Amino acid sequence: MKLADHLSAAAEHLRAARTLEAPDIADAMAQVQEIARLSQAISLDLTAAAHATDTARMQGAASTQSWLAQTGGVSHREAAKEVKLATELQTVAPKTREAMSLPGMSPEKARVITGAMTKLPAQLDDTERSTVEADLVERAQKHSVDDLRRAAKRAVEVLDAAWADRLEAQTLKDEEDRAHRRAEFWMRPADDDGMVEGGFLIPQLEADILKSALESYTSPRHDCTSQPDESTDLLDERPTYRHKLGRAFTEILGHLPTDSFGNHGGVAATLVVTTDYETLKGEVERAGTDSHGNRVSPDTIRQLACTAGILPVVMGGRSRVMAVGRKRRLHHSGQRIGLAVRDGGCAFPSCDRPPGWCESHHINPWAAGGNTDLNEGVLLCARHHRIIHHTDWDVRLSRDGTPEFIPPASVDPQRRARLNDRWKPVSPQPAALLG
Repeated sequence: MKLADHLSAAAEHLRAARTLEAPDIADAMAQVQEIARLSQAISLDLTAAAHATDTARMQGAASTQSWLAQTGGVSHREAAKEVKLATELQTVAPKTREAMSLPGMSPEKARVITGAMTKLPAQLDDTERSTVEADLVERAQKHSVDDLRRAAKRAVEVLDAAWADRLEAQTLKDEEDRAHRRAEFWMRPADDDGMVEGGFLIPQLEADILKSALESYTSPRHDCTSQPDESTDLLDERPTYRHKLGRAFTEILGHLPTDSFGNHGGVAATLVVTTDYETLKGEVERAGTDSHGNRVSPDTIRQLACTAGILPVVMGGRSRVMAVGRKRRLHHSGQRIGLAVRDGGCAFPSCDRPPGWCESHHINPWAAGGNTDLNEGVLLCARHHRIIHHTDWDVRLSRDGTPEFIPPASVDPQRRARLNDRWKPVSPQPAALLG
């Protein structure tokens, strides 16, 4: 029986099943994803072989791209992306090609790796290139596409961290310069209902500033699909998230300047940029990270350090201590920022909620004598905060200060600790704030 026949039989079995239990669904999905990865790996190898042997012309097509678009039922653009990836896997990323069928891999992640490999400094020898690629392949199996894309910009870090700092700083500066030149904004005249439609094309950093402000108004305590919203309109309709963002945007415009922005969870609408003291002084060229996980060039960091509404978090600098003992029940804004820098968002395994959507949780309950300190707090989104409080999941800090979660015996009889594998640049723990 051919592989296609096996897959058809499996598909019919799934369709015939009236109901499936959660474990059966998870097991079936894992098997299907394994088959999909293997099929994709074979397809890319065949595409590369077809392109090298001019198979498409022998089949009557004008090009490999046209042949794939016709036989695969995809657009010419998607076919061109597959041909490009297939050939680059053969020429610049052989280790990635070999790993395509492994768990966690995907064509999108492979494109991130091949893109990084094509941009490596020309002076690297074959051994160094192989080391860089192996490191990216290992990261790809553990991290999301977005985290892999951030790590790929520092691909040479596995060889020389200082060199990666300099290369990333220059790359970011060039990107920021191009982005500022391309910035656009437009608005159309108001319609009959007095509504104005507009749009913009702005650099990532300024977009993050806007995002921080919007999230200060819209950070959800409850899922908007299951809970009524207090700010419903006159027709008593439940607003969508886009409508919530629109209302937040109009409120922000009505409360300029930024010192009047809204406040949620003790943190005002402020963009936080993590950096180090040496960078602020101009002694080193090391990129920083803003509170949305995006990297910022050293030049921009030094500019933002004296700009209202931007708060640099200095790693290893001198300022006030973030511990306040039991004088307060809630973590203050400085501690919340420190938790955001350390955790990067909800610290629960596999959760990708950003810091603005999270609440600070006392690892040792305040009511039971726990302190409101940085080293006794952890960021959790509303859902995972409820899970920690109402189930047998436990949370603690590891020796290096990383939050780790212990599942109940019903999930893992051995109760092995789990971490959130969110990628973050290697840096010291937050020591101080520069206000």
